[in-house]
Amino acid sequence: MMIGIIHHSSYAQSPMNTWPLPWDKYTVLDSAKYKFSYDLTFVPDSTKLDSPLKNQLVLLIGNNESKFFVQLDPKLIKTANGTVIESIEGRGLGGTEIFKNFKTKKETIITNILRKGYIYEEDIPVLNWNITNESMVILSYSCKKATTTILGRQYEAWFTTEIPIDNGPWKLGGLPGLILKANDVQNYYIFDCTGIESLKTKIPIVKYDLKYISTTRKDLNKLIKNLHVRQIETMTSMGMHVLLKPDDKKDYNSPYNPLERK
Repeated sequence: MMIGIIHHSSYAQSPMNTWPLPWDKYTVLDSAKYKFSYDLTFVPDSTKLDSPLKNQLVLLIGNNESKFFVQLDPKLIKTANGTVIESIEGRGLGGTEIFKNFKTKKETIITNILRKGYIYEEDIPVLNWNITNESMVILSYSCKKATTTILGRQYEAWFTTEIPIDNGPWKLGGLPGLILKANDVQNYYIFDCTGIESLKTKIPIVKYDLKYISTTRKDLNKLIKNLHVRQIETMTSMGMHVLLKPDDKKDYNSPYNPLERK
């Protein structure tokens, strides 16, 4: 039986710190020609706008496939019984990988929650963008502003036709150029491109060969919500024995301000 430890804090799309899965076996899907770095600044608790958190993410783009993910930085934490284990920041998009296949027009989403890998596949969303006359320079690239709605949130995005690649952070895309900046209108989730590289040495785009749990977006988001609003009950139902510190409060639920509202 797995052992979990409750951290009484606030979480975003992914519910909490998770633990590394075995990353030594993988399948190479493509070779990346471009690498784009993004910061995701997000507000886990909508009542605490002055306490944002941040993920540092990478978008790799090849001929047939792209991958958007956090470059893992495992950290050591101590459990309630004194055992030291590695953990990975799961908040925001810390435990999520998003693959887009340009030929099949499908996207595969993998989310790592508490040593379990969940996977689902959907069509790459066809977004109804409204391109405006507003412009901005980002990282020396001339960008135009566009707006859309996806998964329950309204977004503003800045894209550049000087990089004529239909892609962007997270599940955003469908514009005649790379999205360098995007935010929901409430500024709970803000993506900023921080680096642009045309790779001289190609980087493999890999999918880890793990025993994933097949799911759907709605079922996964329901699980994530339950891990916020009914943490102990949900973790117990996942086969975990939850260890609590003696000074922990009885209320272990967390604020729920998800990236995906649907």
